[in-house]
Amino acid sequence: MDSLTCFPKAQLTNNGVVSARLLELKINDFQAAAQFLLDIPYGLNDTKDDPLIAIKDNRGTCTTKHMCFATLAEELSIDVVKTLGIYEMTETIVQGTNNLLKKYQLPYIPHTHCFLEYKNYRVDLTEGNNNGKQTSIEDYIYTQQTKPDISPKEEYLIYKKILQEDILQRPEMSNIGEKTILKAREDGIKLIKANV
Repeated sequence: MDSLTCFPKAQLTNNGVVSARLLELKINDFQAAAQFLLDIPYGLNDTKDDPLIAIKDNRGTCTTKHMCFATLAEELSIDVVKTLGIYEMTETIVQGTNNLLKKYQLPYIPHTHCFLEYKNYRVDLTEGNNNGKQTSIEDYIYTQQTKPDISPKEEYLIYKKILQEDILQRPEMSNIGEKTILKAREDGIKLIKANV
């Protein structure tokens, strides 16, 4: 992933709920807003449909931190987008994954993560947080730009579509059923939460 310094230092103006809240907190430029959100500890939020929830809770996930920042970008007409990615979850990325791979007889667990894209840069506002991962994710099987407030259901439908149309067609996934991968994904989510 790339550094926050790829973002412009554009001054914030009160153009919506996120910019207004950040200005109240004396955060005055776009790059400083990214640093502020990166510095918020990683943690689960009760809702994923409030663009301010990471600020209100003083914690956030990839979903809520990137929703907040991508909403700010929209408010300021800066071309930063939230992107959903599907990556190969292995022991290298999440400690304890090998047990799941053995249990389900998989080479990896297709798992989702989101990040921000700006020009040719990719930024993750959870990188370096205690987010359940041992390293940043650099390689993705699939990526798709999304709206800032994509719902968990919409994310899941994208995941299932790519699982059916692409991942299950790969040689390494021959003779592996969709239900097996979906069960492994559920256990993978629990594992990441346990590692936080």
